[in-house]
Amino acid sequence: MTNPDNPISFLDYVDREQFGEQPLFFGPYFNSQWSDLDTSGKLYAQSRVGGKDHYDIVGKKMKPVYNGDASHFFPRMYDNQEGHINAYRAQVGLGPNDEPSGKDNITYFINYQMNWMWWRYFMWNFAGRQNDVEGQGDAKRANWITGITFLDQMRGLGDTDKMGSGLSDNAAHNKLYLLPFILGIVGLIYQFNRNKKDGIVVLTLFFFTGAAIGIYLNMPPNQPRERDYAFAGCTYTFTIWIGLGVLMVYQLFRKAIQGRVAAYGAIGLCLLAVPLLMANVEWKDHDRSKKTLARAVAFNTLSCCAPNAVLFTFGDNQTYPLWYIQEVEGFRKDVRIINTSLLGIDWYVDQLNYRINDADAVPMIWTKKDYIGDHHNYISYLKSPQIPEDKYFNLTDICNFMNSDDPANKGSGRGEAMNYMPAKNFFVPSLNKEDLIKAGMVDAADTNRIITDMKFNYPKNLAYKSDLAILNIIAAVANQGWKRPLYFDAGLRSGDYGGTGDYLHMEGLVYRLMPFKFADVAKVNQQVLGTINTEKSYDLFVNKFLWGGGERTDVYFDEPNRHEFVTYRMDASFVANQLSAENKKAKAIQVLDRVMAGVTEQSYCYDYTAYFIAASYYRAGALAKADSLSNKIVRNAIDEVNWIASLRDNEKSALADDVNQEFQIMQSLSSTAYQVGDTTSAKQIYEKMRLLAPKVQDLLQKRAAPRGGGDDDEQ
Repeated sequence: MTNPDNPISFLDYVDREQFGEQPLFFGPYFNSQWSDLDTSGKLYAQSRVGGKDHYDIVGKKMKPVYNGDASHFFPRMYDNQEGHINAYRAQVGLGPNDEPSGKDNITYFINYQMNWMWWRYFMWNFAGRQNDVEGQGDAKRANWITGITFLDQMRGLGDTDKMGSGLSDNAAHNKLYLLPFILGIVGLIYQFNRNKKDGIVVLTLFFFTGAAIGIYLNMPPNQPRERDYAFAGCTYTFTIWIGLGVLMVYQLFRKAIQGRVAAYGAIGLCLLAVPLLMANVEWKDHDRSKKTLARAVAFNTLSCCAPNAVLFTFGDNQTYPLWYIQEVEGFRKDVRIINTSLLGIDWYVDQLNYRINDADAVPMIWTKKDYIGDHHNYISYLKSPQIPEDKYFNLTDICNFMNSDDPANKGSGRGEAMNYMPAKNFFVPSLNKEDLIKAGMVDAADTNRIITDMKFNYPKNLAYKSDLAILNIIAAVANQGWKRPLYFDAGLRSGDYGGTGDYLHMEGLVYRLMPFKFADVAKVNQQVLGTINTEKSYDLFVNKFLWGGGERTDVYFDEPNRHEFVTYRMDASFVANQLSAENKKAKAIQVLDRVMAGVTEQSYCYDYTAYFIAASYYRAGALAKADSLSNKIVRNAIDEVNWIASLRDNEKSALADDVNQEFQIMQSLSSTAYQVGDTTSAKQIYEKMRLLAPKVQDLLQKRAAPRGGGDDDEQ
């Protein structure tokens, strides 16, 4: 990504260099080996010399060159990321050691790029849509449908009205019965019959705003979100034919009915069959009038942070609402937000050196020369026999070593001297117990339970610029006496915490990095890093958090919205489980009740994510509430498994993971009920599982073949 504040970076911005380069007519397959590396391109950074703008070369642009047999015509399967390679192979049926052929390449192009990534989106608008769950090719998620049961069953989708709660009653389960599509085809025929040249013009526009976009973008699999917006132009074009279709219907009516009645009949029929049907069916999943979830999440996240905090977030969905509520509403402008998705870019790192709003500059060990251009884009760990594996080093010293320009502190790579990471065991200065009490980080009564010797192990062998930035910030904050609170959004990737997990303390929706850890806390929630500040989290959930319309029963929340609700359900269960372990079960039930009221069944159905709440109700002793919720979860699971059992063998096999997940959830609910003494509910759930299992016996304990999807970092 670029910051277009000068001519050089503006050119990079216009050239879309931040998006990389996709081959169009000639280029590699994913297994092709490059023969040379073009380093003729330069990276520049702007500076001021003698009062004038000056541009310094700060690195090289590296572009692999493919020659001879390594370059192919019309390459579609080109991306060599591991996740994409696996998905390519799955899409065309290649084994782990098979090499792709030209036929495989075209098969992927037709099946994925044209059918799945274009035609499916087109048919959503004019035939119907199964649901809003992001799809990667299976029969359960985001297919186009007609709403005509036998036609959908012929396509391997089964009866889409029997998929279970959250799927069949999904607000985006839109049945248009092919009527808009048929009217558009009628209009196409009418135009070509009346004026072939005009028809060719519109058809050309349709092609270049639809299929041609798919050809140009050359999308790899594992797209992090649905890309229907890329093809909006062809849907607009198709509506031209829908309009002309009315004239065709009018002509047909005239053969049977004379006068104005034919015109009125054609218009009335077409209005009912297409725009009124579409408005009636699709309005509910396009209405945003009562939804304020993005603002609520931003408010809640910032409410978790101590004054003058630094908050690390990840991705667009997490960061943009925070920027909005700070910049537009002026809420918590003292918190410095750092988007780790941008932290690998030099201009973004440089901005951390400046005060923004009420938030001070961010402390860092490294200076501009260390991160500008391609400096420290990545650093590898090099194991040395001279360094004992159990020895810990001051993180500041390690950062200074990795930032060093001294040739003696460098290794070799790509034929040139490069910095490296000499050790992965670090320590940073902590605070004594008295200072921790004064800073309000720990209660005096708990000081005999904490360890202030802060040591941790970096979890990766390769650190990218964003990782190095986090380490440099942690070291600098520690050196300054932990005066700046450091927070991590709980939705970060596991490696973004720098290995500091034992020193993280969950406060509501975020983790705070503390210079101590508790020595005697039993791990109640294995998914939680470090420990939980139960009192602060209880207060946040019960008294502070907003729900953004989730507390209502008449607001539609799409899948990205529901991901936020998953966080609330899981985090609330973690807090409740810890409160129950501390013998504060009344407070645990209050937290669970608040989330159940804040995220209604209509806002997000009781699928596997509600298991965490039900299990926590059991542990808190609220058996009636646990049983009521468990029954709904089990009912929805049974409906989904029965629907999967009704599919053809290939479609069933692709959903084996879903079947196993539903059985695991039911098994866990039964086990949890049994553990707390609710043997009646445990036996009832088990009996339902026993009766259901024979229908999908071949799928149980069997993993589905990978269909791609979901492993990209973009959000």
